[in-house]
Amino acid sequence: MRVDWYPCHRDGDMRTIYTCGALDFDLQGGLEARLDREIRAGARRIVISLKGSRFLHAGLLATLLSVQHRLQALGGVLMLAEAPWFMREMIRHMGLEDRFLWTKDIPTAENVLRLTGDRLPSLAGRSRLESFIG
Repeated sequence: MRVDWYPCHRDGDMRTIYTCGALDFDLQGGLEARLDREIRAGARRIVISLKGSRFLHAGLLATLLSVQHRLQALGGVLMLAEAPWFMREMIRHMGLEDRFLWTKDIPTAENVLRLTGDRLPSLAGRSRLESFIG
């Protein structure tokens, strides 16, 4: 099944995508297509809420890695928010946790990205953000 209805909040070049648990059903790239449209429209700072997800499938992980890499190449950033504990644990066990910036909730993620302005947080500077990351 492909899910194409991900709600999105736009604020300049920042986008907050709410997955609302739909990732469990989106096995045919709906999120990737949505993120591609937002990046082509100028988004450089993207927050994805993973709240409500019940499992992590290979397609979702591939999408997150691809989008993170693409945004980094454009000077942007991807931040994951509200990830269920098991999802973060699985990504940690795969050795991929350091590939992403994490935050406990959407307001924290948006505030970090607003406060940093043009000085987008990077994975290399992750330790400076530890007080923001849950």
